Amino acid sequence: MNAHRARAELLIHQGRHQEAESELRLEVAENPEAPIGYCLLAVCLAEQGRRQDALEASERAVSLGPDLAFAHRIRALVFTRFGQHREAEAAAREALRLDSGDAHHHSALAMALLNQKRWKEALASAEGALNLDAEDVDALNFRAIALTSLGRREEAGQAIHTALHKAPENAESHANMGWTLLHGGDHAKAQEHFREALRLDPDSSWARHGIVEALKARNFFYRNLLRFFLWTGGLSQRAQWVLIIGLVFVFSSLSSVKTDQPVLQALIDGLVAGYTLFVFICWLHNPLFNLLLRLDRFGRRVLTDRQRRDSTWGGLAVLTVALLISAHAALHGGFASSYAMPLLAVGATLNLKPERRRLAASLTFIIFGAAIAYFTRDLPALQPEALRAMVQIYQTTGSQQSAAATLARFAPEALKATLDYSRLQGHLRDTFVWGSMGMTWLGALLLSRR
Repeated sequence: MNAHRARAELLIHQGRHQEAESELRLEVAENPEAPIGYCLLAVCLAEQGRRQDALEASERAVSLGPDLAFAHRIRALVFTRFGQHREAEAAAREALRLDSGDAHHHSALAMALLNQKRWKEALASAEGALNLDAEDVDALNFRAIALTSLGRREEAGQAIHTALHKAPENAESHANMGWTLLHGGDHAKAQEHFREALRLDPDSSWARHGIVEALKARNFFYRNLLRFFLWTGGLSQRAQWVLIIGLVFVFSSLSSVKTDQPVLQALIDGLVAGYTLFVFICWLHNPLFNLLLRLDRFGRRVLTDRQRRDSTWGGLAVLTVALLISAHAALHGGFASSYAMPLLAVGATLNLKPERRRLAASLTFIIFGAAIAYFTRDLPALQPEALRAMVQIYQTTGSQQSAAATLARFAPEALKATLDYSRLQGHLRDTFVWGSMGMTWLGALLLSRR
């Protein structure tokens, strides 16, 4: 090992990745055919968030050492760092094929499987690592995450206690303990472990995400919503899609049911309305509750810049929709729920990673533009009294003759404008319902391919 590589390894251990990169550039210049230098360089570049450079360095390491298991493991870790979990799994499996006796290779596979929510396989890989090295703290943490997601929280707690006993200053172990407590509903104790994790590693996104959720869980409504999300998060992707499609089918069927029994009809309407509200909250809970968290002094500090921006966009979207619905009610009477549909598109967009938002954001702006265009089109020519009269007559008597007699009092131009507006509202409903539903499916598809 030459001096450049030795200094680089020390700097990596200290978290000084930019300085380590400089040393490794000298190392690979002196030894351009040595794969280890490129492996360490890939680690430094990944830690700096330089995706393309890190992938190129790891690819170079693999091409120089195709039979070097370490090079494939580093490539797996780089893929994991940038959300390419299937590629990470393939690289980790190749490392294991070349050297199945290294616990670190099993841990790398466990991490790739965890990120794909393949909990049972991840658990088996983590236990494979621990069979080779019972002191592997990473494997203990991966095992705990898999156990928590499988609902085996008591075993998960024991695994994390073991990890903390072996490495009490390990930020990942404290963060995992926080998540286990959060799964169990103890958000106050979870906060303590997340704070400790952030003290040990201020850049830990896992701990930062956890403490944000723990702080929001102080709200009774969000606390129960979080339990639902944590439960569904433990399901496989296939099970999640079955649940979503099943709920859509059930409540779509319920919404078409009409009965002469007032109590039963009120119950059905209440269930459908509650489900509709639940769908909106599922897509918008992060930006809206983060907006509330900004009122808390500590909450403002733990939110990232992106979370603050997203909460601002979410708040502006809700305010815009509220103004449109209120203005419609004031000018034309009635509740135009169609104007709320673009909020689904906003939620779908804000749940995506920044690099996948461009298309979704463009479609969202188009949908909101359509909302404003529909609202303002033909507004000066509209006589809302005619529309109110028409609605009132149909609701109270159901008689077309009575409606015709009432409408006869209005000028033909006003009637035409009113009828045009009525048709416009039908188009508005169809456009927003299908456009916004399409956006939620697009968002779900992109989220599943993280």
